[in-house]
Amino acid sequence: MTNKLCVLILIFCTILVNNTYSQSYGTSNYFDIHHSVGLSNFENNSLLNPASITNDSINYLIFRVKPSKFGINELNSMLLASKLKLDNNFDLAIIFNGLGGDLYSEFGNETILSFKLNNFITLGASFEINHLKIKNYSNQNLVFLNFGSTIRIADNLYTGFALRNIFRNYTANFDKTIFQESILGISYLLDENLIFDLDAVIIINSYSAFNFAVNYCFDENIRARFAVRTNPIFYEVASQFNLFNNFYIMIGASYNPIFGINPEISIKYDI
Repeated sequence: MTNKLCVLILIFCTILVNNTYSQSYGTSNYFDIHHSVGLSNFENNSLLNPASITNDSINYLIFRVKPSKFGINELNSMLLASKLKLDNNFDLAIIFNGLGGDLYSEFGNETILSFKLNNFITLGASFEINHLKIKNYSNQNLVFLNFGSTIRIADNLYTGFALRNIFRNYTANFDKTIFQESILGISYLLDENLIFDLDAVIIINSYSAFNFAVNYCFDENIRARFAVRTNPIFYEVASQFNLFNNFYIMIGASYNPIFGINPEISIKYDI
């Protein structure tokens, strides 16, 4: 009983810190450091911003596993996501995700729809439902509405804005771990092989941070990504490899000086 209580306390503290940098009241993040446009992401979009799914013209399926979170097996997570282009103007993404074990679990679904207003502006919104369960405590059901937009300033320069948890919903017992988050930033393509993302993140009534990422394409089969986030500090390193045909494998890890390493692996199939 004492061991379980200690693990539960450690899990809660980790969730608190984890939410301060990845806002994972839904676990719908491929890698932990998000961006408003996200051209540096391997999926060529950022699911933090619902409008950004239009950046990628390819339909795909992704299955992701995090075997543990900061060494805690109780915080292992899985994600299944699909992105479909409905027509020239509308894109749809559906995400199912789960996190946790016997003491703590979180399961959610997010449906994302983006609309290409014209050749420069894209708007998007998402509806997110999450079910939280902590052993010996009451279950919690949360609903979130998120909004975002992207603007193509030039062929190699994009800007984006996203606001998540518009109605500022939070759990009854742990409201300090659920925030409203806004993010504003740019994606810049130095050339077809080198991409930069820079964002300012504001957790409303809490704190602010900066995200920076660079993505480099060595050849058509190998890409690498490095990202850093301030307040608190997190580093992220990831690689994508083309296994064969339309199959890709993505291997990455984020690191915090206090909590250590958070690894993950994803398989992507371009439809």
